[in-house]
Amino acid sequence: MIHQLIIILVLGFLQPSCRNPKKEKTADLDNCKCTNNTSSIISFKDKNNNQLIFCGSTDKKISENKYLISGFKLINCRDNKTIIDESIDEVPKFIITIKSDSLLLANTQFILNKDWNIEPIPAMETTIKFIEGNPNLSSKKNVFIAPPLSKEQQDSLIIINKNLKEKAKAGKSIYPYDEKTIYLLFMGAINGNSDAKYLLKNLDKLFILDGAIAETKGEIWMEF
Repeated sequence: MIHQLIIILVLGFLQPSCRNPKKEKTADLDNCKCTNNTSSIISFKDKNNNQLIFCGSTDKKISENKYLISGFKLINCRDNKTIIDESIDEVPKFIITIKSDSLLLANTQFILNKDWNIEPIPAMETTIKFIEGNPNLSSKKNVFIAPPLSKEQQDSLIIINKNLKEKAKAGKSIYPYDEKTIYLLFMGAINGNSDAKYLLKNLDKLFILDGAIAETKGEIWMEF
């Protein structure tokens, strides 16, 4: 009888905690919104209902779960606080990839592809995922893979290198080529062409750069 009474009392103390388990705070979807007249362009939700939204504008949907975007704010729907603010950027230089339990946020570097078109490719990548209900950002990882130059581009680079070195010897003058040649020099430099590397590193010392050329050179931020 005494043993039965003890069991009943113990169960009585345990039942309230079982009936009312502590709940982890999850995303408040009603409070998840963009500010300053921006709209949600990408939404991510994990299996625990934790949610993030990107506020800004989409430049291109690359695939079903991959986007190219420029300026944005990343909002945590749990408290509607900004995690990352890149809203000032207007140049499309971020690639967002949505995974099942994480996001991949990659800064991009513009390159010259084999078709002579300038395009952004992933360079430094951050993984974003929820840990115990809180968004966690990994250290940036270098994922940049330099595409090789085509035979035509290699031949063009040899000619441009030669002409630029000759013009530089004659004195400082206006850079004689267009913006694409800046990316051709960059592609040559990251593929090991020593002349392209020298010219690109010293371009503003050897030549007068107009607005468009100076801006293009400024868009090359990767080490080469």
